[in-house]
Amino acid sequence: MKPAQLGRLVWAHHFFMKSIAVKVVLAHLIVVGLAIFSPSALGSEQQLQTPNEKWISAIANDRVDTLVQMLDQHNGNKSEVVKLLRKVASNGKSALMVASKQGELALVKRMVESGANVNELTQTGGTPLMFAVLGNHITLARWLHQAGADINAKGSNGWSAATIAGAKGQAEMLRWLIEAGADMDSPDVYRFTPLMRAVDNQHVESVQILLTQGKASANFKDESGNTALHFAVANQQSEVIQLLLSHGANPSDANRDGITPIDLAKQHPALSRIFAQ
Repeated sequence: MKPAQLGRLVWAHHFFMKSIAVKVVLAHLIVVGLAIFSPSALGSEQQLQTPNEKWISAIANDRVDTLVQMLDQHNGNKSEVVKLLRKVASNGKSALMVASKQGELALVKRMVESGANVNELTQTGGTPLMFAVLGNHITLARWLHQAGADINAKGSNGWSAATIAGAKGQAEMLRWLIEAGADMDSPDVYRFTPLMRAVDNQHVESVQILLTQGKASANFKDESGNTALHFAVANQQSEVIQLLLSHGANPSDANRDGITPIDLAKQHPALSRIFAQ
């Protein structure tokens, strides 16, 4: 082998070994870097959050346990607790609303007694009482009402606590709302009443309660001129049709297109017989 060839071979070997060494060092640095910045090295991802961010994240994710933990950390410091309770998620949802929807009565009492507002609103007008109704927590809803919550408050869509209960078919909740004096003919932005929502969602027991105990109007019209009876016929609900008729629903009441419940019933012989009785 010529000296020049030998020299090139030695140089290539040296370069190759040097490259391997560099790669090993780089790989080691990467591993160390991953270890340093991994969540396990930090303890948990939550440690990256400020207290405010942690509180708001707990609200957004309905984490009652985190809310309680943070309140406990400030136990005895009323000003700090009040500051926390005033902080809301980006949509305006508060810690009180989370506790209300989850049915956490003791926590709700604690928050209200610490300064939370029972009539606070989300960006769309939702209230703690509405959240309690969404969760079907009657005892909690009753307590909020006794603490000053507006039972007839409406969201931006016009929905009230009664609308929610009617739409969800919450019979016992409706009974309490009626007893507490809630408006059973309160229309939403489409002029749907709690009765119409109950009929449209085929909640027979709720329809009966609204008509018999709530004295809801059977002839209220939505923005298209439809009544609850129009919806009952369209859904082929014979039992609901009979309930509505027995409480004064007008089968000849036309909507804006000139269509009456009787007209709709003509497509269904069994329903037509109900109107013929």
